Amino acid sequence: MTISDFTKAAADGDLETLQKGIEEFKNIDTPDQDNQTALGKAVLAGQLDAAQMLLNAKASAKVKLNGDKTIIQWAREQKDNDIAFLILLYNYMDRIAYSANIWEKTRKTFKRPDDCRYCDICSGKIQEEDSLALDLDEVFESIPYTDRLYQQCLALQAPQFRNKDRKEILDYVKEQIKNNNKSDCYMVCDHCTARFFQNIVYGNCQEDLVEAVNEIMDGAGSGKE
Repeated sequence: MTISDFTKAAADGDLETLQKGIEEFKNIDTPDQDNQTALGKAVLAGQLDAAQMLLNAKASAKVKLNGDKTIIQWAREQKDNDIAFLILLYNYMDRIAYSANIWEKTRKTFKRPDDCRYCDICSGKIQEEDSLALDLDEVFESIPYTDRLYQQCLALQAPQFRNKDRKEILDYVKEQIKNNNKSDCYMVCDHCTARFFQNIVYGNCQEDLVEAVNEIMDGAGSGKE
């Protein structure tokens, strides 16, 4: 089987061939001659079952779909689209699991019972249940946050920001954060998520996403002995 056969199976909703490709290929995010991955082809063709099969196999929604837009960025813009909702749901579940893993590692560094973690945006104290992890690229996708950051940089009147435009200043700040941030992510409180990153996390379906995740977690909890 070639990559083109694999992505065509995704576009056609041919689940049997798609499953064989998932088992055969080490990297199911390899693009075909159209520069599309199997998940991208499933999304463009509206193949819900194929998209779910690929997401279950850990296909990435951060690859380009068209132009400069990734699959997850496309999903955030959609309304009443089942595939978009599915992509956002998997992304949200992965984010919760990633956040929990970071918290587990963080607690191991605490020296006292009253040690705590702080929001990387507002510096307020946070608990695991009131926070989510965002990667640096996601943080800098937020227009409300980058606007705030840009204005803060201008107010500093620092030499390194002179004669630089908005993009140059933000790229400089992002690079400095990358060089100094050991965890490669931001841990953000619920308040800052609502203020700056609502669309990044939930797209256009926050209530439905939270409800679906709660149902999944309740179902997983009820299955425990």
